[in-house]
Amino acid sequence: MTNDIDKRVKPDNYDIGKLFSSAFGVFKIPQFQRPFSWKEDNFDKLFEDIYASFENSKEEYFLGPLLLQKEGSKAYSIIDGQQRLMSLAILLAVIKDHTKSDELRKSISRSLYEEGDKHKDLPSAPRIEIWEDLKVREIDKYIFTPSESKNTINFLETVKNGVIKYSGKRDPVYSIYKAIEVFTDKYRTYLRDGKDDEFVTYLYQKVYFVGIVTYNLPYAIKLFNVLNTRGMPLTPGDILKAVNLAEIDEKDREKYAKIWRDIENGIGRENVEKVIEFMRTLLLKTKAKKGIIDEFEQNIFGNLLKRGEEFFKFFKEIADIYRATIIEPESLSTTPQYKNLVSLMRDYIPFDGWISPLIAHYRKFELNKIDRFLTLLEKKTVIEWVVGYTPSRRIASLNEIIRNIENSDSANQVIKKLNEYLSRKLPREMGRFQSYDRSELALFKIAVNESDFYSEKYSKYLLLRLDLNIVDQESFGGYGGVITIEHILPQNPPPEWVRKFSEVDRETLTNAIGNLVLLGRRKNSSARNFSFEDKKNKYFFKGGMTPFHITLEIKKYQEWTPKLLRERQNRLINTLLQLYFGVSDNNEGQT
Repeated sequence: MTNDIDKRVKPDNYDIGKLFSSAFGVFKIPQFQRPFSWKEDNFDKLFEDIYASFENSKEEYFLGPLLLQKEGSKAYSIIDGQQRLMSLAILLAVIKDHTKSDELRKSISRSLYEEGDKHKDLPSAPRIEIWEDLKVREIDKYIFTPSESKNTINFLETVKNGVIKYSGKRDPVYSIYKAIEVFTDKYRTYLRDGKDDEFVTYLYQKVYFVGIVTYNLPYAIKLFNVLNTRGMPLTPGDILKAVNLAEIDEKDREKYAKIWRDIENGIGRENVEKVIEFMRTLLLKTKAKKGIIDEFEQNIFGNLLKRGEEFFKFFKEIADIYRATIIEPESLSTTPQYKNLVSLMRDYIPFDGWISPLIAHYRKFELNKIDRFLTLLEKKTVIEWVVGYTPSRRIASLNEIIRNIENSDSANQVIKKLNEYLSRKLPREMGRFQSYDRSELALFKIAVNESDFYSEKYSKYLLLRLDLNIVDQESFGGYGGVITIEHILPQNPPPEWVRKFSEVDRETLTNAIGNLVLLGRRKNSSARNFSFEDKKNKYFFKGGMTPFHITLEIKKYQEWTPKLLRERQNRLINTLLQLYFGVSDNNEGQT
């Protein structure tokens, strides 16, 4: 890739004075770029770094790479560097609005707004054509304007007066507000009394980017992946958005860019990346063998999905299903059991492989049998997790469900196949308990009865699943906040506990499931030395209640003994066996 770059483009140094001038004309922010998202620390560091270089009379200050795509004689799209370039524009606007120098004010005004010249084919325009969402709200007029009025000062006042509002810290208006606030404070601290003139001169002449200009969008994105350093890197979603927007007629691009922005604003950037993964899984039904961009380029586009409109329509379909079935299940006309279970899985299963089959089921059958399907899917997912399937084996197993869905004529056929799958025997080589040639039921019993159950990744999920099995499904409001697993018999017991529990008991029972409860707050290390009565009343049931039913049952005990612990252990394990296999075994769970 590096050799390819050397052959096709030649980096050059571009100082800020040249970039903010008619030499470059205007900059556009592509539709695939994320919104302005820098925060207070970013603005503070940018100014402090440049100012330190200025104060120390350094010959030059390097801001990093700037990657541009040339779109016309005097128009460039910013592929990499938009957060820094926009921040510098806001800094200049703040200096313009506070300086006492008319000459400096006019100079900065010319930097921020291209006056235009019809003889040179230069239109009048803001130096940076900002994000469409901000243009609609007329935010650009406070920074990029031919007027020499004090617009950043007005902006701060209108925000503080509530005339301009922002929806939260992720709103780009909030980022602009913090930028103006930070740079105003820096001006008052460092640049008063004429020092602003010297600083701007240094900024124009000595602060520079290493710029690369290309004419080809796909190639520009490849360069971005090599050169990006400071800002938040483009994600696979960003790149796929750009590649597919490039395939759409220019007159329709904003329509599809807005579809993407609306989804991103609705579910968040992180969930957008998940949707891209779900799309890949639903189309290929295989474990990823290479980077997701390569998967789309080599295995999906042209074979299974067309670039452009078809990609965006599929993206929206999957995003809408994901939002309805997983993120906001309360929006569905389905049972409380579905909503409670899918929320638990979403929040406490640390992998997303089970989501693609659920999306596939909804795509084909909508709400038909979705409650029953989720119940069986959860059983399958948890059983394979607990008995120790490798991630690759779990993925292959879940992809098989997607194939079954696609090949089935009805939801009942899918349910039947899942039931058959869950009743099969497990080959010897599949689980982590390779010394056992047993069914998944036997392996599951061994796993949940382990003396170190507390340390397993699935321990909290299974305890919550036990709790969910007890709650009133109709009135249950879900689990939220900090949830911790607590020991009844302490891990480092004081003498009064040692007298009740032998060394063998402590080794085998302390971290077993029967000794564990759930609490809705952070751990309290001082509580480990409490007696059972104090631990129960002052810690487990502080205020008299607990949100967890499996913890509440401890309240009835006056003491905690090995016999009671073992009885609880058997009861919890039998409940899990009933939940996941429909059987119980009173002989299992003995320690």
